[in-house]
Amino acid sequence: MIKMDQQMKLRAFLFISVTAVLCLLLSFSLVDLLFAKAGGMYYEYYSHIYLIPLVSAYLLYSRRDEIWAEVDFALPLGLPVVAFGIIGYGAALAQGASLDFIDGIAWRIGSLLVAWLGAFLLFFGSRAFRSGLFPLLFLFFLVPFPTDLMDTFIHALQVGSTWSTALIFNLLGTSYFQEGFVFQMGKVTIEVAKQCSGIRSTMALVITGVLAAHLFLRRPWSKLILMLTISCPSPSSRTACASSSSPCSPSTWTSASSPAASCTNPGDFCFIYRGF
Repeated sequence: MIKMDQQMKLRAFLFISVTAVLCLLLSFSLVDLLFAKAGGMYYEYYSHIYLIPLVSAYLLYSRRDEIWAEVDFALPLGLPVVAFGIIGYGAALAQGASLDFIDGIAWRIGSLLVAWLGAFLLFFGSRAFRSGLFPLLFLFFLVPFPTDLMDTFIHALQVGSTWSTALIFNLLGTSYFQEGFVFQMGKVTIEVAKQCSGIRSTMALVITGVLAAHLFLRRPWSKLILMLTISCPSPSSRTACASSSSPCSPSTWTSASSPAASCTNPGDFCFIYRGF
């Protein structure tokens, strides 16, 4: 148990005060992202962010003895980082009208996290910062992907899912006509749409893989192999299996006379099937 002297209580009070202010500002951005200005349209991509602070807090608490074993003010190191984060947040607000919605949110959240990391470094020193480095950096999973980067990831997943689906059809001997991400089989049309790309499961698997690698592995190369093994092949293969199997609801399988649906409302069986 770490005993708190007067100086430790003072630095803890100052850090908690800074954290409260930054959390308030952060909540505005998160509400804009998930509910208010976006109308909930991005919630399906970032619904996991509620868990990120909880996981980070648990990891910090589990290493509390090591983190608080030796603390000290680090003004020359922490103050520039805090200033950089505050300047970045101000710049994001100033440029908000000219930025894409998600890009502006990402800039603001990232700047606030940088400022908070700087405050941690300022009040507790470099040794405590290094001891808590992983849970501190884990918070950056709160930052949404910029629009162009997200579109690139989704397109890559669509390509992989389309290739996997075509491979399965070929193995099954199914006759089909393919045009881009659309498969036609007689009167049935299947589209590997953005919503079917597997981006949500990919994000969840990446976060889970990073966390599992940190908790259970020690060597950097073994951590990298675990994350790649968990993250890369699974989404495309699951989407391909779901697209090529018939138990899904009509929102996935459509007739040639109606537009191909986009998997935004799959049946319960289809949803559970893709989860596995």
